Amino acid sequence: MINPTRSIPQAWGIVLSAAGDLYVTSRSSNAVYRVSIATGDPTLVTRSNLIQGPIGLDLLDEGHLVVASYLNDELVSVDVADGTQTSLDGGQGVNEPWAVATRGADVFVTGYDSKLIQRLTDGNLVELARAPGFPYGLDVAPDGSFVCASTGVADSIDRYDAQGNRVATFSGGLLKQVAGVAVSRFALCGLSIVCPPDIVADTCDPAG
Repeated sequence: MINPTRSIPQAWGIVLSAAGDLYVTSRSSNAVYRVSIATGDPTLVTRSNLIQGPIGLDLLDEGHLVVASYLNDELVSVDVADGTQTSLDGGQGVNEPWAVATRGADVFVTGYDSKLIQRLTDGNLVELARAPGFPYGLDVAPDGSFVCASTGVADSIDRYDAQGNRVATFSGGLLKQVAGVAVSRFALCGLSIVCPPDIVADTCDPAG
């Protein structure tokens, strides 16, 4: 257990930076914390202002986080050095943002009630797809395709191509109310098998 004192109330979002820093959103505190992996001690990064009911978060770049602020319909950039907050969506209609994931300059976000999956690029918000249920989990692959875990009418994990077309659905079994999902950040190379030429062998047996 990293944070044994449970000193972060309603911890919803979590992300680990390349430098080994763990960041967590606290919904009831309207805050983002940095948590020491070694000791579990939390340090406040930023609180309130544009952040109201934070849920999901991801790394925007080496020095910034992106936070889904649920209660005031905002996507917020947070400077991890000084806690400065900046609105990313400019009130363009990210309704009840819940899960958030990034790929380069693109920010992908789900809307809770609307069930929309949208992409924000350079201030422009584009609708990609509508999840079959409440979209709790989201992550993006290196090629721009994405995976969304949703619950409600049916519990499922759905895979979409970069244009937002659903290409696969996984449901049933033990798959119930999936809250988070992650995909590999690495593209796998194709496997190639090369066989040697045919081998000709002589035999002394007349039957061959």
